Amino acid sequence: MTTKTITITEDAYESVAGLKQGEESFSDLFLRLGKKHCTAHDLIGAIDSDKGFAKRVHEAHEQLGNGLKKRKNYVRARFQCAD
Repeated sequence: MTTKTITITEDAYESVAGLKQGEESFSDLFLRLGKKHCTAHDLIGAIDSDKGFAKRVHEAHEQLGNGLKKRKNYVRARFQCAD
């Protein structure tokens, strides 16, 4: 089998090395990653496995809503707008 030599940064090496499973070689890792396609099912599975995800989404939604309310109130006061 023909081989290729690649150059990557130390950070990239550490990041990719952390994805290896067991005694998997880098060639096996790249083959596995190259075959993997992200589907909606994959995303749903990742979200479901993260128990804090829904809570963080809810908190972000509340923060956004509060920020919009503050801006709305500021504009109304600044320009003396009615509801």
